[in-house]
Amino acid sequence: MLVVETRSSNIYTPRSAHVMNISAKTSKALEELRSRYITLLQKGNYQNYTIADLCYSANARRQYHDEFRISVVGNPIEDLVQKLESAHMVKKVAKATQDITVFLFSGQANLYRGIGAELFSTAPVFQEAVLKCSEILRQLGFEGVEHFISNNDRGQKGVGDEEEVLSQCACFVVQYALAKLWQSWEVEPEVVIGHSMGAYAAFVTSGTLSLEDALLLIAKRAQLMVSHCT
Repeated sequence: MLVVETRSSNIYTPRSAHVMNISAKTSKALEELRSRYITLLQKGNYQNYTIADLCYSANARRQYHDEFRISVVGNPIEDLVQKLESAHMVKKVAKATQDITVFLFSGQANLYRGIGAELFSTAPVFQEAVLKCSEILRQLGFEGVEHFISNNDRGQKGVGDEEEVLSQCACFVVQYALAKLWQSWEVEPEVVIGHSMGAYAAFVTSGTLSLEDALLLIAKRAQLMVSHCT
């Protein structure tokens, strides 16, 4: 018997796809669980719950086993069923060494507008981090980056130096917001590594540099680059 539990939060965050993770101690048990979920999806009554509720129940309200696992991403229901039917089972492989969690932050890149649009609209923690950074940038006399990241400016684009400064600030903000999102899921880094501009995000994540100082350095750095390096 499978019991579907709705999430306690009243906040609904629409997503283009949903993740479903199922696991068991044996391959036979996992195949049986897979079949039960497929049957539920094919014949279920969705008046009282949604695909988001079903995936939430599978991911967060079931005992996790690392011996045998299946993970799929899909939407709508028919797509999720197809993915479940064809997904390969993953068996745990014993490792000789203990893994550690590392956050690696990259350097400057040619970012496009809307680079974080889906996360901005579906992940409240990510959105909150972006808005916080934008507010600090405005207090420092620079333009906020939420429209650049979320692409909510209806296609309006800056030009020249203004766009370059926005792009560099957004590069830092996206990485900072991603780190906050992972940490909200209780994934904490044991090591942080940053290349070039990514070093600022690494410093902030490790607690050795304040967010305000990092944003000031990033924005001033960007201004100097466009005025002296182009």
